[in-house]
Amino acid sequence: PEGWELGAYPMKLTKEGLKSRILSGFSDNAIVYQSHSDCVTRLPRDAVKLAQNKKGTQAFKIHNNIYGVQFHPEFSWDIIKKYVSVRSGIGVVVDDPSIPESNAGQVVLHNFIEIIL
Repeated sequence: PEGWELGAYPMKLTKEGLKSRILSGFSDNAIVYQSHSDCVTRLPRDAVKLAQNKKGTQAFKIHNNIYGVQFHPEFSWDIIKKYVSVRSGIGVVVDDPSIPESNAGQVVLHNFIEIIL
């Protein structure tokens, strides 16, 4: 309902998110990279919200073995800059054209590996 998330966005951790294994090492308001027009407006049954921003839910868990994230942990700074360039070039509105460098999203990938080992 809030439109596209395209670029770099801060993510606010919930109380549960601050304790979450998947978000371990994240600071509150860490910058993550986004490129989508969809939004989690209602969490699945038994889900616990772990992070959010002004556009919606950014991370959740169900029990202790299912995780969902809205941002792109696989995106590097170079990749998100290209997405912003291409998509804004076809008319997608960018809330903030500045794209600060951040490795925060990639922390999720490392944490996921630790969780499954």
